[in-house]
Amino acid sequence: MKCFFDENLGKQLALGLQGFGEDAIHLTEKFSPGTPDEDWLPFVGGQSYILFTVDKRIRRRPLQKQLLKDYKVGSIFLMGKSMSRWNYIRQVVRAWDKIERIAEREPRPFAFQVNRHGTEVTKIQLD
Repeated sequence: MKCFFDENLGKQLALGLQGFGEDAIHLTEKFSPGTPDEDWLPFVGGQSYILFTVDKRIRRRPLQKQLLKDYKVGSIFLMGKSMSRWNYIRQVVRAWDKIERIAEREPRPFAFQVNRHGTEVTKIQLD
């Protein structure tokens, strides 16, 4: 599974996963900080990355939502926008097995949200 972490998640999460041998990158490894979503979403889909973000607006704004669909982006929305870095790590680690199964089996585009504790992963409709 190839993972792309949005700028709103610290680079440390992607680096930590890289340290464990996972294929993970942070937005700032390919784009400048502050790059608009519409500029990097095509890259995420085109390279078959799974997007990890806490930005719920991506799935609600018409342009970004259309880009998720057009470029067949698989998206994982982490809940808890103001959590500590450690809590995001815990959330991803707890949900990791479920996320891997989703990435392997779910047709793209897709969107799932992970609850604050990483114990539940729920499908979100993009329509």
